[in-house]
Amino acid sequence: QFGYIISIHFALNDVTFGIVNLGGQVIALKKQQYPENGDRQAILDSLISGINQMLTGNKIDNEKVFGAGIAIPGIISYPDGELGEMTLPGWEGFNIRKYFMKELDCEVFIDNDVKALTLGEFQFGTSRTVSSLVCLWMDNGIGAGFMIEGRLIRGATSSAGEIGFNEFFIEPSVKHSIVINDQPKYWGDVLSLTNIRRSIERGIKEGWSSSLNGNAEIEEIADAVANGDPLAVYIIEIIGKLVGTVCRNLIYTLNPQTLILNGPLFNKLPVLTDEVRRHMKLGNLKLPFEAVELTNSRLGDNGIIIGCAALVLEHLFKFSEQKSMHSHSNTITELLA
Repeated sequence: QFGYIISIHFALNDVTFGIVNLGGQVIALKKQQYPENGDRQAILDSLISGINQMLTGNKIDNEKVFGAGIAIPGIISYPDGELGEMTLPGWEGFNIRKYFMKELDCEVFIDNDVKALTLGEFQFGTSRTVSSLVCLWMDNGIGAGFMIEGRLIRGATSSAGEIGFNEFFIEPSVKHSIVINDQPKYWGDVLSLTNIRRSIERGIKEGWSSSLNGNAEIEEIADAVANGDPLAVYIIEIIGKLVGTVCRNLIYTLNPQTLILNGPLFNKLPVLTDEVRRHMKLGNLKLPFEAVELTNSRLGDNGIIIGCAALVLEHLFKFSEQKSMHSHSNTITELLA
C-alpha cells in the first residue's frame, strides 16, 4: 500500500477505470458507457470526475499516486501519447497523454491495450517466471503482444502485434464454411465475436438446429457448447482451428516460452482453448511446440486494467531490465528496499 496507480482502459463504447496498488491488486473499479462517436470532451469530463470521486472515496491523496496508465485500441504514438490509426473514431491526432497529465497532475503513460495487457501478464500474471512470452487477445478482433528477453516489443511505428490485419490462406474445408463465408480474409474480421454471431445467423439460415440466435452473448454460446448444440460446437471448432494456426505462426516466428490466451471468449469458453491447443500442435516442427506453455490468463477480466499499472511500473522501476538481469526473481518489495 506504499502507493497507487490510476488505470484507464478505453474501448469503443465504454471506459473502465480503477485504482491498482503496487502488488497489482485492483482496489476500486468502475465502467462508464458512452455512445460510439460520442462527444470526446463530454466523455473526458465525466471520466475525470469519476476518477476524482474514486480517489476521494478511497482516501487516496495525490502524493500517493505514482502515475496513471492508459490503454486504448489501435496505433499509439509511443511515448508521446498521440493517438494514431484505428483508435477511437474522431480521436486520431489527439494527445491524450498531455491532457491527462494536466488534469490528473501526475506522470501518465499510454500504450495499445494488448501491449498493456502483455506487460500485466509479464509482471503479475501467468508468466512471472519467464522472459519471453506472447499474449494473444481475442474479443471483437484479435491482437498480440510480445515480450522477448524481458522487453516489450513495440516496433518502429508502435504497431507490432497488429496481427488482426494479416491476410491468410484458408484450406478449402474451412474456406467455404459458415464461419468464413464472404468475410474479408483478415484475421481480425473472422476471429471476432461479431463474426461468431454472424456465423450463427448463417448456420440457422442453412438449416442448422440450434438454441442460439444472432444476438447470443458469450455465456449463452458457452452453455450451448456445453450442452452439445451442434451449430455452436461446429463454429467453436472452426474458430479454434484458425486460432491454432495463428498460434503456430507466432511460435515459429518468436519461439516464446509461454503463449497466453486472453479475452472474454477464452475466459468463458475453456473448450476453445482445448481446440486451439489441439490444432497448435499439428505444426511440422516439434521442439518449439513441446517447449511452449499454452495457458489462459490468470488476470482474467481485469487484465488490461492491471496492465495499465504495469505500464507505469515499467518506467518507475524498470521491471523489464531488472527481471532480465536478476533471473526474473525481483519483486516490488525488493526494488523498493
